[in-house]
Amino acid sequence: MTAHEDIVGVVGAGTMGAGIAQLGAGFRMGPFELMDLIGIETNHAVAESFHRATYGEPRYRPSPLAARMIAAGRLGRKTGRGWYEYPDGASARTADPDPPAPGGGDGRTVAILGEGTLAAGLRDPRYRVAPLLRQRLATA
Repeated sequence: MTAHEDIVGVVGAGTMGAGIAQLGAGFRMGPFELMDLIGIETNHAVAESFHRATYGEPRYRPSPLAARMIAAGRLGRKTGRGWYEYPDGASARTADPDPPAPGGGDGRTVAILGEGTLAAGLRDPRYRVAPLLRQRLATA
C-alpha cells in the first residue's frame, strides 16, 4: 500500500482530496473526485499502462485499493458510487460530514514531513487536517 493510500485510510478520501485540491494549484476538485468523474477503472487502466511503459517504475504502480473498488463495482459517478456516493444519479458528490472536534490522538504524534506547499498547508490550523489525523488515529 502506498503512503497516499495509508493517509486515505486514516482521514478518508474527502478530507485528503479536498486538502490536495485547496492547497494545490487551485484545482476545482481533488484527485478522488476526479477519479470518480473519469471512472476509477479508466484511471486504473491508465496507471497500468504507465507502469508497463516505464518498465515497472514504482511511482506509476497501479493502486491495489482502486483494483479492489473496481472488483466491487464501485466505478465512480456512472455507478453511483466510487470514492464518494452519488445518490439518485446526482452529478455531484454528497457533502463531506463536519470534521470531529479538535483534540484526541490519545498521546500519539502525527508527523507531517516535507517543506512543500501541501505539507505547509496540512500544518495550517485553518485546514484542521492534523487534528483530524490525530482524532482518527485515536480511534484506529
